[in-house]
Amino acid sequence: HLGCWRGSGWRSEPVASCGSVVVFFLHRSISQGAGDLVTCPLFLLVKSPYCRMKSWIITGGVATGKSSFGQTLVELTGHEIYVFSCDDEAKRLWGVPEVISEIGSVLGDRVKNQQGTLDRDLIRQVVFSEPVARKALEGVLHPRILGALEIKRAEAEGRKAKVFLAEVPLYYEIRGAIMADSVIVVAASRTVQVNRLMVRRNL
Repeated sequence: HLGCWRGSGWRSEPVASCGSVVVFFLHRSISQGAGDLVTCPLFLLVKSPYCRMKSWIITGGVATGKSSFGQTLVELTGHEIYVFSCDDEAKRLWGVPEVISEIGSVLGDRVKNQQGTLDRDLIRQVVFSEPVARKALEGVLHPRILGALEIKRAEAEGRKAKVFLAEVPLYYEIRGAIMADSVIVVAASRTVQVNRLMVRRNL
């Protein structure tokens, strides 16, 4: 507590900050006799309880290493980072009956197999070849994903996390719909991306 320093004749001035750490310059004048005063300086690092949580976005193309980069940040900082993945949330939504029903309604029977259930391969073919179909699918998934992101951000703030880290592959495509203090773009060469995708999908 800085009060104990002030009570000892020290004066404090904040001179810099980095994240939740504030650097204070403490100094006091010491008499050396004959009226001579010498300033005695001291620098002190103080973790401020008033710094708000930072929000960082990780984005980039497919198979560029976004998840690995985010995991590295978590390993370096431990519990101070709270992570959310849009891809993981999208995978979860594919298991929600209400979402599956709505996707079937907007894309129609052409994406259903002979058993009448949605076929992920057919959906993939349609949305990659038809921009209108892709927009329709995004209209079902994106609002739910962004809503889940904001819920997790509020949860992280409630848990006093230092950083909320969200992996958002389409951050620039959604035109900044998510507020962030920093945006981290992860990139890789086309060769690396293709090789990773081939390994990932057993091609």
